[in-house]
Amino acid sequence: MVHDGVGLAAPQIAVSKRVVVLELDEEAGPEFLVNPVIEVVGSSTRHTWEGCISVANMRGRVERPDHIRVFAFDRDGTRKAYELEGYPAVVVQHECDHLDGVLYVDKVDTRSLSFLPEYRRYGPLLDSDDDESEADDVELEDYADEDLLDYADPDEEEI
Repeated sequence: MVHDGVGLAAPQIAVSKRVVVLELDEEAGPEFLVNPVIEVVGSSTRHTWEGCISVANMRGRVERPDHIRVFAFDRDGTRKAYELEGYPAVVVQHECDHLDGVLYVDKVDTRSLSFLPEYRRYGPLLDSDDDESEADDVELEDYADEDLLDYADPDEEEI
């Protein structure tokens, strides 16, 4: 991707569309989620340090569901369904939040907010039970689950 990150939502570049582009694995290339819907699976959560180009040069600790299902269309209008845990689940939630006008700073533990230079120099400001980052390349197709497509509304109009 052109920016320094793993995802970008259309509203971040002034496009009023419900589209998210993710690049969890450079070799696989970008994945497009059009009109994504997230379903939380279980009650487990994870704490991660997030940043965003919409709030430049800051980091903060956010708690999010650790296990989700995502239903969406790809850019060709084909239905997609994924079951995600850990890092990929966090990335998808972060980017999909933008589609609803929500930024990570709306969910952050405000005691943890720090500017990027201080974060890089001193590390996280809170002693916590943060989950380890799983920032290794992840191919979204590895999480595709054709059986989950049965959950999608069959009467929903194709895009």
